Amino acid sequence: MPPESLIEIATVSKAGRLLHWKSWCGTARKEARDEGRELDLRDLQAQIPEKRKYTPQQLFRLGVHEAGHALISLALGYATSATIEIKESFDPTATSYAGGQTSYDLVDDHLPTDTTLLNRIAVAIAGMAAEATVFADRSLGSGGLIGSDVKRATAIARRLVASYGLGKTPIFFATVEEVAGTTLPAALENEVVKILRIQYERVLGILVDQRHRLIAVAGDAAAHGSLRIERDVRGNAA
Repeated sequence: MPPESLIEIATVSKAGRLLHWKSWCGTARKEARDEGRELDLRDLQAQIPEKRKYTPQQLFRLGVHEAGHALISLALGYATSATIEIKESFDPTATSYAGGQTSYDLVDDHLPTDTTLLNRIAVAIAGMAAEATVFADRSLGSGGLIGSDVKRATAIARRLVASYGLGKTPIFFATVEEVAGTTLPAALENEVVKILRIQYERVLGILVDQRHRLIAVAGDAAAHGSLRIERDVRGNAA
């Protein structure tokens, strides 16, 4: 998962945790008040739900998803190294939770081009493609949230076509900020969809060729909880 997405998801998660804490505190205060006593630390502790552990199968799926991001980031020169982290447990009462994440040592890209922007899209949807490659069955972990993989990929494609002028026709429709909340003309939206489809198919092709490597990296990440892989001089994951 790209760093910008992690920031957005962390913001959403933080807001969700604050809402949970307010709810827990309110319930704890009420229970203490009903018993005619002052609020105690134990009242708060009693409201905090126990975390649930992922099953080995779920940990492996999380590993596959993050390994997809990591391997594609190295294969396309998006990063020089990638670190995968897999969480062992989750809060079952949370509205959303990230079971894994991948952080990168990014290659400098201060003047993005057609190629590097398409590579960013490819890295964003690589987790979903990895699940399709290994399981032929994708989870919903790539979408549904501001900052999700699919949201990021779509946003980049829309900016590329409607703001940067890097689509088939060099047109400026709106600023980067405006594109996010604007309905694009059908021709531009169709081009966005085509870009996303082509990049998804591109990533699938790479990961199918690296399926054994993908499974090995995923297994190591799931088993150890953390794994760092680097790009060798030929651009392969080492």
